[in-house]
Amino acid sequence: MRRFYLTVLLVFVIIATTRCGGRVQSPENLVQERCTRCHTLAPIEAARKTRHEWESTVYRMITRGARLNEREAKEVIEYLSNVYGVEQP
Repeated sequence: MRRFYLTVLLVFVIIATTRCGGRVQSPENLVQERCTRCHTLAPIEAARKTRHEWESTVYRMITRGARLNEREAKEVIEYLSNVYGVEQP
C-alpha cells in the first residue's frame, strides 16, 4: 500500500512540475506569460538594465509571486539582458 501512495505522489509531482504538456517555453514567452500577470510589458520594454540589475529584478519579482523555477529564471535573465540591456537600442 505504501508503494501505491509513493507512486501516486510521484505522478502528482511530475504533473505539477510539468507545464504546457512538457513543452519548454521560450524565454520571450515566459516573460509575456509570467510577468504580465501583475503588470504590462511596458515597464520591461522601457527599462535598460545591466545583467546584474535584471537578475536582481527577476529574483525580486519571484519573491513577489512570479512563478519561475531556477532554470526559467536564468533563461529570462539572459533574454532580458540581451533584449533590454543597457547596450541595446
